[in-house]
Amino acid sequence: MKVNMSQGICSICGTTVKRVEMTRHIQRCGVPDPKAPVTKRPANPSFHLFVDGRYAKKYWMHLAVPADSPLSTLDAFLRRIWLECCDHMSAFTIDGDEYSESMDESLDEIIKPGMVFTYEYDFGSTTELIIKVAGYRDAPGKKQSVELLARNDAPVVVCQICGALPATQICADCNDNDKGWLCDTCAEAHDCGTEMCMPIPNSPRAGVCGYTG
Repeated sequence: MKVNMSQGICSICGTTVKRVEMTRHIQRCGVPDPKAPVTKRPANPSFHLFVDGRYAKKYWMHLAVPADSPLSTLDAFLRRIWLECCDHMSAFTIDGDEYSESMDESLDEIIKPGMVFTYEYDFGSTTELIIKVAGYRDAPGKKQSVELLARNDAPVVVCQICGALPATQICADCNDNDKGWLCDTCAEAHDCGTEMCMPIPNSPRAGVCGYTG
């Protein structure tokens, strides 16, 4: 489907930055020493994480997570901002190990700068995320809280029926085939009925399992 060029706003300085440039921007923005290597552990370390949809690259965000936080803190944040609909199970796969029922491990014990790991929410209609450890940040916030550093602007998707107006609704039935993105007018006349249409959230779980944000 046709979408706008991916960009987002840095939550630290308010600047609009392209996706491909945001990691480097975040690494130098709002830190005590912008010239310090991002792999050097600071006094009060947080991990800078880049998260995006495995099959929906138009959705992405940058996070700062205190290094001593349990994995469950990251799980709770991902659910709250992007995923939670029916209290489904979830799992991280990190360096070949799966963390699902127990997420008590400290991030500091299982990840390090340069690593890439995965996350799955809902083992039926699964939403998969890729998480890259971009480095450390010495910008501590509230203990064990996750800071949203940047997030993609909501994609502008053209209605797949009229091809003119922005899509505002998704048909849950048609979305399995990457179809059913509709403007308000076309949703009213859609064959599956308006009861199958849902508002479009800014999330890789758009159109899945009744998720509306």
